[in-house]
Amino acid sequence: MDYDLEKLIKDHVLTIPQKKYIILQILNGLEYLHANYLIHRDLKPKNILVTNDVSAVKIADLGTFSLVSKS
Repeated sequence: MDYDLEKLIKDHVLTIPQKKYIILQILNGLEYLHANYLIHRDLKPKNILVTNDVSAVKIADLGTFSLVSKS
């Protein structure tokens, strides 16, 4: 991963389509986590990693996940 989302936001380098793509990828990642009963407790731009060409977006800082009961 080349950048965290915080740096890209501060540098104002993202186009509207790139922003939409990043948001969609974050939502897909959260949907996957929640479907597996995991909650990220420290989600912020610094914990979103993005490649230089914005082709891959990952949620980072796995140490702050919580397992939620299925009931």
